[in-house]
Amino acid sequence: MINIRDWIKSTENLKIPKKGWLPHESPEKGTNTLAYGHKLSQAEHDGNYVVLPDGRIHDFDTDGGLSAADADLLLDADLSRASKVVEKQWDSRKLGIPYASLDDKYKAVLTDIGFQTGSLNTKTGKPSWKKLAKAIVADDVEAAINESTTTFVRDGVRKADARRNKIKKKVLEGTDVVTLPQSTPTTPSQPLSEDLAPTTTPSVPQENAPLVLSEEKQSLVDQMMQERSLASAATEAQDKITLSPEKQALVDSMIHTNTRANREAGRTVEGIAGREERTQAEFDSAQEEETLDNLF
Repeated sequence: MINIRDWIKSTENLKIPKKGWLPHESPEKGTNTLAYGHKLSQAEHDGNYVVLPDGRIHDFDTDGGLSAADADLLLDADLSRASKVVEKQWDSRKLGIPYASLDDKYKAVLTDIGFQTGSLNTKTGKPSWKKLAKAIVADDVEAAINESTTTFVRDGVRKADARRNKIKKKVLEGTDVVTLPQSTPTTPSQPLSEDLAPTTTPSVPQENAPLVLSEEKQSLVDQMMQERSLASAATEAQDKITLSPEKQALVDSMIHTNTRANREAGRTVEGIAGREERTQAEFDSAQEEETLDNLF
């Protein structure tokens, strides 16, 4: 018996690093890959971090390699998400057999394809893997084996994914029995494809959850808050205040700066800014009422 999680592990990354998982260049190019085939989002790639399924942010610059436990969390979330997507895509084709009624071996093969390629559809959203779907509906194991083979690209050369295809063959033939994953939360980070994007708002840390930053990043956040206040003041008083070229350049720089601290502490800064804006609005309202009282 083989669990599909172990199936994916054995085909994606056999060696577990002693110092934890670090992002590595993807053979298919694009953003980096982490642990068991988890593709980073562009923001994660650029910032060298990953958002875990429970909302925690793992910063590779400060936290080092990702633990085995957290790598498993990512894998479980990715598998769960891939399974949901292929189920939705399968049922949308109305092939006469709902996904829920398929044998587990077929569900496992479809989930593996969804995990590896990102979708049962083409990039334009049209159904693909049609011959495999036909073989599954007909319960034609031999055809399913032939039509479920996949490939990968390494050093610019496309090769047959021999290890993965061997596992699928054993499972489809019944030589090995597969167990499917339980439903797990999906990660708010980069989906395996556009089809894997969550249909609901991804889970993120609550606004009142403690956010612990390094001294360096906290300093950047403090600086950002000061910059935001100065930029806001300059904007509101632009008709009354003439800044020197040096100060104007500084304000322009503050407005357009996008730092990593802004990304990681965005909610904190936005919350503070929001409170500042509400306070200012209340003050303006009070001033307006006082003016009206004086008039009447």
